Amino acid sequence: MYQELSSAEMPMRNVINALTLKFKNLSDDDVVRLTQAAELERRTVQTPDKWQAVLAALRPRLNDIRPPRIPSLTRQFFKPVEDMLVNGRRGEKRLGQIDRSSLMPIWNWLQNSVAGQIIDTAQSHFVKDGSEPKPGEIETILRPLRQAARDAMVLALKETENDTRKLRLLAASVGGPQALEDFKEFALALSVSDQLLGLQLQLEPNFNTVTHQHIEIARASFHAIDQSNPEASYLVPMVFLGRLTQPWEVLHLASAVSRLHTEELLMSTDFRIVCDRLLDLLRAEQAAFENASDTQARKLIVHLKSFVDIYSGISHVIPIKKQSELGRRLLECRNKFSDQLATRVKNLSRFIHDSIPDAYVAPESSDSDTTSARVPDLSEIIEYVSAMADFIVEVSRLSHRTNLYFGIDQDVRHLNEALDKRLIALTLAYRQRGSISTDLLDQYYTMLESAFCKLSGSEAVDRLKTVKPS
Repeated sequence: MYQELSSAEMPMRNVINALTLKFKNLSDDDVVRLTQAAELERRTVQTPDKWQAVLAALRPRLNDIRPPRIPSLTRQFFKPVEDMLVNGRRGEKRLGQIDRSSLMPIWNWLQNSVAGQIIDTAQSHFVKDGSEPKPGEIETILRPLRQAARDAMVLALKETENDTRKLRLLAASVGGPQALEDFKEFALALSVSDQLLGLQLQLEPNFNTVTHQHIEIARASFHAIDQSNPEASYLVPMVFLGRLTQPWEVLHLASAVSRLHTEELLMSTDFRIVCDRLLDLLRAEQAAFENASDTQARKLIVHLKSFVDIYSGISHVIPIKKQSELGRRLLECRNKFSDQLATRVKNLSRFIHDSIPDAYVAPESSDSDTTSARVPDLSEIIEYVSAMADFIVEVSRLSHRTNLYFGIDQDVRHLNEALDKRLIALTLAYRQRGSISTDLLDQYYTMLESAFCKLSGSEAVDRLKTVKPS
């Protein structure tokens, strides 16, 4: 499969995208088996890139399934920053985020640096006689490697401080200016790698809320990192953020650990980075919502709920003032999302009105000119209206809970007025029975029935039942 895709010298990113499509319909069991095979085979020196591409293509499925993974030297080496990894970045580099695409260039740079010999030694110990090291042996192998890597990276960065040529060369060798920022942050994380790994061991991979026990763990981790490298203290909430299923819960650490109960104090500390990450999550949900089509009701509802959860979660944990910096940025996100909601609701009103020409729905007389109008295919219209009705019901429910969309009641009222007008038109069409076919009328009835049932209540449904001849 890989050979088939890569034979025409296809760029690696295109190979990964093509493989992702091929793997989309694999069962969970097949994904696990393929992952295990790829992780074993990539140890073969001759073809590691091939299996790296397969694993990269499987990553979207692995994020959902989260099967046990076979340890590899590179995976364990980068483990201190695993909670900071992101799959692609929108815009500029942010603290607390390291792009996965930066990892292999860093690893390759280390292999070509003074750390290369130590990597070879670690690799020989890591896979010995085809077997894996025991869990207790892994850190014994990796600790000197991480120390050597940090020393090499710090030295390289120091040499670039007053030398722009060396800075450009280093950036080029690790994948560009943004990748160089990832390089710097990884070097910082290596300076406290033991503390980060200790924190990871105390936190379950996915948890919902921050408890008193978590707060005590965070306090101890802040203290331990402060003793080693105070500049790296912001990495503590990053580990929590990477493991919380409700990411806004990380703000409880700010109020409990630092005794910060106001937003102004919060934004003046390392927790500002956390707020930036939460705002990025809001914007990501907003972008995903904007890019989904109107017929993808389930997808729209998922992103709507996620946006509302994050927004209301932040507002619940930390009192937000509208005129403050965080307040303004939150309101900007909310207002943009609200505008997108309003546009979709209003589009449905227009769509219902324009979905079928008046000459077909309500011909004024039996000799109405319908020959020049195109008879629409209502199957897609029915799907769209039904999907959007589900979505609007959810919008209405969540908007009343969070004040996300102030105009929802008025826009739904306009939508119901549009439905009523088409109901009247449909009544006339059944009565006058112009040149429009009964089958087409029945399809239009089905569309209105779906919308009425979800949006307009029992009275509207009862009115609709009187329209169609028995």
